[in-house]
Amino acid sequence: MRFLKSAVTPQGDVTETYGIPDPDRCEFIGESEAIGIAKEAGLHEGIEPPGVEDPDMRPLSAEFAYDSKFDVYVWGIQNLTHAQPEEVGGEWLAIDACSGKILDRGRWEREPGYLSGAPEGTPLEVRASAVFIDDSGRLMSQGEHTIHVAGVEITVTDAEGVSQTRISTADDDVSFEILAGHNYAIAATFGASTASTQAVVKGWFEPALGIREGGDICVRVWHSSNTIESVSYYEPMQE
Repeated sequence: MRFLKSAVTPQGDVTETYGIPDPDRCEFIGESEAIGIAKEAGLHEGIEPPGVEDPDMRPLSAEFAYDSKFDVYVWGIQNLTHAQPEEVGGEWLAIDACSGKILDRGRWEREPGYLSGAPEGTPLEVRASAVFIDDSGRLMSQGEHTIHVAGVEITVTDAEGVSQTRISTADDDVSFEILAGHNYAIAATFGASTASTQAVVKGWFEPALGIREGGDICVRVWHSSNTIESVSYYEPMQE
């Protein structure tokens, strides 16, 4: 699937983008409606998975995400049509979450053994950054690069009250080590402004390559007032 939480410049360079839904732009269709549209378009429920605990291995699944190719929010619907020892795969399509229009469709395939939800307790790396937004809520950039904010205090706290704190920089992401399947409180402070959220991190885990990807935390900061607009956590996206 081609659902990303990043933006691509006309020159083909990838810059950090975290598409946060704007409720004033439209009323998003729900998951059940999106699945109904997919079925009407011929994407039918696939086969039952062969007893493997893997979120991709489901007869039919839906995922809401920002699609940088079309610059809209989409429902990605996919099914599972075959599951062999050497390969698993199926069909997918992208539905505009505002209009319900089908934007794209195709097939997906990958080798089995790749878990897009890491086993509970697996240590994962979560990256965090802070970015400036303008008064319309859009990311600000300088040339081809998103403008990052230095000095934002980001704290991740587990259910036992154990916290990790990092300070954002203008150049690179900071990182946290978290455990898959555990609930975390995520808080950000910048000056007198604060924001918080909670997340249970699923992550990506590919044992063969040693990949332990935990996703991203993004703090959005109003440039005009130097105050936090929001803090959000995003699961890593499968290409």
